[in-house]
Amino acid sequence: MSLATVDRPKTTHKLHYDQEIIRTAIIAELDATNLYQAQLDNLNSEEAKKVIEHIIDEEREHISELYCLLMKLDKEQMDKMEEVNASTCIAGGFQE
Repeated sequence: MSLATVDRPKTTHKLHYDQEIIRTAIIAELDATNLYQAQLDNLNSEEAKKVIEHIIDEEREHISELYCLLMKLDKEQMDKMEEVNASTCIAGGFQE
């Protein structure tokens, strides 16, 4: 599903629609990151590798920005993130 194909349902609250668009954008950025990473492994040109690595870094930045925005727009998602505890995730694993 692309952002261009997300139709706004008439019964959906505007905020929920915004959340859906942001989630779709996150998916697109993750897909782009995976695509560029796969291409990077097959490149021979060092110049091309540097450009693709830069693009991957920008995609990761976009993912982070979009995720932060989603946290602001979706209190339930933010609550889940706090429940999981992002620092545990970053520190090397989930606690049961």
